[in-house]
Amino acid sequence: MLNLILYSIATEAIITLFSKAIWFEPINRWAKKRGSKIGKDGRFIKGNIIARFLLCKYCQSVWAASLIYLVVRFFPYGWILVSLLVIHRMSNLVHIIFDWLETKRDKERVQMGRLLNGI
Repeated sequence: MLNLILYSIATEAIITLFSKAIWFEPINRWAKKRGSKIGKDGRFIKGNIIARFLLCKYCQSVWAASLIYLVVRFFPYGWILVSLLVIHRMSNLVHIIFDWLETKRDKERVQMGRLLNGI
C-alpha cells in the first residue's frame, strides 16, 4: 500500500515537472498552439491529437504512471528515481506551506504597523 502511495506521488511529480518545468516549455508551447481549439462546452473540437494528449492531465497521468511502473519493474535501481521524485514533490508541498505561513506573518505585521501608526 505504501508503494502505491509513493508511486502516485511520483506520478504527480512527473506531471507537474512536465507542465511547469522550463525544459518542457517549447513542447508545451507547441501543444498549446496546435491543440487548444476548444468549443463553448469546454471540449476539444479541433487540433493535433498529439497536442491534445500533451495538454490533457488525465492522459499525462496514465503515461507517467506507466513510466513509473516500467522503471520500477525493469530497472534494478528504479526505486531511486521514484524516491527522488517523491522527495521533490514533498519538498514542494513544504515550500507551499512555508510560503503561506510567511505571507500570513507579513500581512499580520502590516496590519500591526497600521494599528500602531493609527492608519
